[in-house]
Amino acid sequence: MKEAKLFISLLMTAVMVFAFCACGGGSTDNSPITEDEISELYTSPDTFEGRTFEFTGQVLDVEKDGGDLFIQVYQDIKNYENNTIVIYPEADVKLKVDDFVKVKGVVDGVFSGENLLGGEVEAPQITASKVKLIDAVEAFPATKTVEVDQTVTKGDYKATVSKVDFTQDETRIYLKVENNSSSTFDNYPDTGAIVQDGKQYEADWSEYYPEPSTELKAGASSESIIVFELIDEADFTYSFEGYDDDYNDVEFEFDIKVE
Repeated sequence: MKEAKLFISLLMTAVMVFAFCACGGGSTDNSPITEDEISELYTSPDTFEGRTFEFTGQVLDVEKDGGDLFIQVYQDIKNYENNTIVIYPEADVKLKVDDFVKVKGVVDGVFSGENLLGGEVEAPQITASKVKLIDAVEAFPATKTVEVDQTVTKGDYKATVSKVDFTQDETRIYLKVENNSSSTFDNYPDTGAIVQDGKQYEADWSEYYPEPSTELKAGASSESIIVFELIDEADFTYSFEGYDDDYNDVEFEFDIKVE
């Protein structure tokens, strides 16, 4: 799914040697790296040695040696780019591939190694003071959130949109569906649609957010995040369908007001 991983376990010795030897006559500047400097950091990481770097990324690979974690992270999550090597001494967090993390640390300079194809890879090397495990909602933060708290009831079935997030790339609808009947309800909010200014948008699939239960048992509820492409920050309708045990169509429609 992503680019070939580094063999961090095989390169760990080289990383440690660099980490403990890369000291001395560099710049004493320890100011935070700004958003405008990130592109240059990944082009010439050695020029940022000693600078503080805080970023959000996705784990590509992780190895543990004693109490230390050696993590390979993509800083550019959307494009699987900006490969970064993070050393987290005395780590207090458990990570796995594809986890999202917030990292705070200091740039040690440049790390050099080989990927699975034998090609040379260079990446900024960060010694972290903190690595925090986060979820996808925090990894892809909202630029605007609309509190909705709107409920539509159809017989024994109830659906509630609690809020809507607009991010840089997508629209997220936070939905809860409740089945108060005595039989299973077929629930399909992720096949619903948004209509805004006469244009229809179909729901997207995302591996990162909670998915709805399609067969909702009697007395059960399901909470999910339904994802669409980014739409305008303006009023829209969201609708989806389900089916009761007699295959009757049950439709929910929400008029979402965006202030």
